[in-house]
Amino acid sequence: MRTESRKLTDQLNAVEKSIAEADDSSGLDELLAASDVRAVWGGLSLSKRRATIDTLMTVAVARQKNTRVFDPADVQIEWRRERES
Repeated sequence: MRTESRKLTDQLNAVEKSIAEADDSSGLDELLAASDVRAVWGGLSLSKRRATIDTLMTVAVARQKNTRVFDPADVQIEWRRERES
């Protein structure tokens, strides 16, 4: 019972951490208020950068034809549109 309790406690801690990170949201507010967006972007944590990108766009990388050479043309970016109410 103690072993299972520890497992559940670990799972609960992981879920609470995910919620806290999601609550932390993106750095979008910081970027919008910044006079030097590049400087603010450079200071954001990786999780805030990812959340900001996820808020603004969808990024997809197509399967590479040649795995030794990266082709930027295989990256597709679609800007998210404001949702209609």
